Amino acid sequence: MSRRLRRHAAAAFAGLALALLLGAGPAAGPAAAIAAGEGVTAASGEPGDAATKAAERMVALQQPLAGAVDAARYPLGPGDILSLELSGRASRQTTLVVDAEGRLNLPEMGVVDVSGVTLEVARNRILARLRGVYPGARVDLRLIALRQFKVYVAGQVKTPGVTGATAATRASELFRGALELREDASRRNIELRRRSGRIVRVDLDAFAYLGSDADDPYVEDGDVLLVPPRRDRIYAMGAFARPGEYEYAPGDSLSDLIALAGGLMPGAEFHPGMLVRFQGDRLLDSTAIDLPAVIAGRGDRALAPRDRIFARTAPDFRTVRNVTVAGEVRLPGPYALGNEEDRLADVLAHAGGPTAEAARTRIQVFRRGSGVAPRDIEFERLSRLNRAEMTDAEYTVFKTKLASQQAAFVVSYEELLADSSAFDVRLEDGDYIFLERETQSVRVSGEVLRPALVEFVPGRTGKEYIALAGGFTQRARRGDVRVTRAGSSQILLLDDVREIQAGDFIWVPEKKDVSFWGVFKDVILVAGSVATVIILVRDASR
Repeated sequence: MSRRLRRHAAAAFAGLALALLLGAGPAAGPAAAIAAGEGVTAASGEPGDAATKAAERMVALQQPLAGAVDAARYPLGPGDILSLELSGRASRQTTLVVDAEGRLNLPEMGVVDVSGVTLEVARNRILARLRGVYPGARVDLRLIALRQFKVYVAGQVKTPGVTGATAATRASELFRGALELREDASRRNIELRRRSGRIVRVDLDAFAYLGSDADDPYVEDGDVLLVPPRRDRIYAMGAFARPGEYEYAPGDSLSDLIALAGGLMPGAEFHPGMLVRFQGDRLLDSTAIDLPAVIAGRGDRALAPRDRIFARTAPDFRTVRNVTVAGEVRLPGPYALGNEEDRLADVLAHAGGPTAEAARTRIQVFRRGSGVAPRDIEFERLSRLNRAEMTDAEYTVFKTKLASQQAAFVVSYEELLADSSAFDVRLEDGDYIFLERETQSVRVSGEVLRPALVEFVPGRTGKEYIALAGGFTQRARRGDVRVTRAGSSQILLLDDVREIQAGDFIWVPEKKDVSFWGVFKDVILVAGSVATVIILVRDASR
C-alpha cells in the first residue's frame, strides 16, 4: 500500500473512531468517517496529521489476517473501506466506505448497492460501468480495510454475550476469554445461525484434528452462535493414534470417527476391526469390519450414538527393544534386541567384549521394573517400624520383600562363556549392562586402628586385611564383621565369605554400649522370676 493510500485509510479510521465516540453505531461509523475526515476530499483525499496518527493507533488494534482476502468469497457490508483508483492521462484516488444501508456512493455515477455481494462481483460490476465513464483510463477497486460487526454467542459458554468480528474471522476464534466454552459444551454441534435463517453446523474437533476449514466457517454480520450441551458420544478403542470418546454429530460414519481418532496404528491393518452397537436398552450387536477398506472408501457405514469401534494389533508388532552397554567394553552404547541374539553373552560380543581393565567377575545388569507395581500395604506398614517393633517373622518378610525389589544383578564373564551357562540370561527392553573398572584394592573401615584402602592380593583373608589396617580397636565387635561385595552390594558376615575379592568393603562394627543399671535391672527381674518359680514348685510338692 502506498504512503498516500495509507493516509486515506488512516483518515477513514480516524473518522470512524470519532463517530463511535459520538455515539454512532458500527454501521454508521465509516460514513461518518468520510464526512468528518478532517480535510479529506472525495477527489484528493489528503488527511490531516492528527487524523493519521489516530487511525494508525486503531490499525494497530486490528486482528491479524491469515492471508490475503479471497475476493470471490468475501461479502461486502457496512463499514468496509475501499479505494477507487484511476490512472492514465490523469490520476485520481477516492476512498469509499460502504454506508449503513450497504451502498457505495461512486463519483459521477451515484449510489450502487453492494451489501452481501462478494468483493469480486462488486468489483467487476463497478469497473465495467466506470470504464464507460472514463474511456482509456486504467481503473481499479481495492479493499483496504475490513469492517467490524457484532456476533452474538449464546449457550454453553462462560459468559454469553456479544463480540466484535470481521468477515475474515472464523467461528473458532470467538471462543476465547469470557466466551470460552464450558466443560460440558458441545464442540461438534455448534449452530451458526445466519440472518437469512440458514443454519450452519460448526465442528471444532474436525477443524482442530483434521484442519477442515469447511467445518469452521467465517462469520457474517449479525450471526448468532448457539453452543448446546454435549450429549451423545461415539468411541474409538484400541489401536488408534488418538483412542477415546468423541462427541457424536449427525451424519457421522466409520471413516469420520477413524479420521478423528488419528487413523490406525501400525499393525492394526492386519487384524479385523469390530463395531459394537446397542440393540435396545442393553443388548449389544457386534459386527466385524474391514478398517483398511473403510479408510480406502469401501464399506463405510453410518454410526449411531454410543457406537464403539475396536482396532487390534499384535502386542509385539515391530516393538523397538534396546539395551545399553556401558563402562569397560570396547564399543559401549545402545544395542538392538532381536529375536535370537538377545542374551547377555551375545550383546557383550557385539560390544567387543570387556577391556583389559574391566572387572570381569562383576558384570552388572540393571533391570527396570515392568510397569507400575501394585501397592503393597504390608511392606509399607513394615517400612514404618524399626527392628525392635517387629517380630522375627515380620522381619523375615520385610527383608524378603526388600530383596525382591533389587534391580541389579552381578554375573561373571567367565561364567557366561561356559557352555549352557545358566547365567547367560535373556535380556529385556531397557536393560542396562555396566562393566566397571577393576579396583585393585580392598577398603577396611570401622573399628580398626587405621581405616584405609589396602592393596588387593588374591588369597589374602579378611583377618589379614584387618591386620594390615592396624587391627581391631578395643571397642570392635569382632564376631560381627561384615563384608559388602563389590558390584552387588550384598552384605555378608566375614565368617561366611570364602574369598575376599577386589573392591570389597570390610566393616568392623562397634560394640553396643552397656548400661550398668540396665543390666542390674535385668538381673533383678530374672532372679525374681526364678525365685517365684522355686517357691511355686516347693509349695506344690508339699
